[in-house]
Amino acid sequence: MEFYRQEMWFILLIPILCIFIILYGRTKLKDLRNRFANLNTLFKSGYKKPSKTILKPLLLITAMFFISISLLQPQWGTKPETFIIQGLDMMVVFDISVSMLANDVYPDRISFAKQVITDVIDSLGNDRVGLIGFAGKPYYFCPLTVDYEAFKLYLDAMTVQDVPVQGTAMDLSLQLAEEVLEKSEGKYRIILLVSDGEDHSEETMDIGRDLQKKGILIFTVGIGTIEGGPISLSNIGKAGYKKDKKGNVVMSSLNEKLLYEIAETTYGGYFRATQTLETIDLLKKELSLLKRGKIKEEKVTRKKDRFQIPLFIGIILISLEFLLIERGIEDEE
Repeated sequence: MEFYRQEMWFILLIPILCIFIILYGRTKLKDLRNRFANLNTLFKSGYKKPSKTILKPLLLITAMFFISISLLQPQWGTKPETFIIQGLDMMVVFDISVSMLANDVYPDRISFAKQVITDVIDSLGNDRVGLIGFAGKPYYFCPLTVDYEAFKLYLDAMTVQDVPVQGTAMDLSLQLAEEVLEKSEGKYRIILLVSDGEDHSEETMDIGRDLQKKGILIFTVGIGTIEGGPISLSNIGKAGYKKDKKGNVVMSSLNEKLLYEIAETTYGGYFRATQTLETIDLLKKELSLLKRGKIKEEKVTRKKDRFQIPLFIGIILISLEFLLIERGIEDEE
């Protein structure tokens, strides 16, 4: 036998406290009885004969003991239970190309994007999330999981240098996300594409239409500003800003049009991330309204709660103690 609420052991002091109270009361009654010359007068005042009062406190103390045991929630025996986890599967496709080092948002696009993704993940319930990072080639960083803390560890560790092939292969990253989601058991599947919209591929829209046919929604989050900004190379151990072949500083700007069109192909939605994260709140609301289905079924063995047994015994004993009192009063009358 085990107790589920072992930290409440002090409850067992209740019957001990009852013993002291009863002993104290009996001592006071004994002193009171010694003051009466006529015992019949004492009995008429409500005092009961010892032959009857010994059993009543024993019933009360025993009842308190069993009730205290029930409050500790005793458990023994086991029972199998099946839990069905409702949720959806979401692949986060994160752009970690060099253009994400632009500092037109604070502190830079890639750091700000991580804040946005973390904010979205923290709003989820039992949904499974996976992580793909891409530049010139996509890489699978985290499999679908409900362990959000593990997911965020992978996310925080991601850098531009994790992808040796530079560029922006958005089509290949969406294709990889599609392959992962097709293998999942989830009924409802979505892709969260977080990028500045710079895309060097030509088949992105075709992949989007293919995803739409398979019922996979794409929600896109735009990182950066329309005005754009220079691409700082300090995060990759170089000084200054990225320059073109002519020596001019490269200005990278947010391509909202592409991100909007990608989302529209699957009837998803586009959200531009601002420093106040107001639009991300709209995204979180949109995600919360999506349908959820069974993504996992877990079979566990739990211990059976048996608090009902000592509680029932305690109630019976209290009832007997009460009936015995009533009988005693009637006898004295």
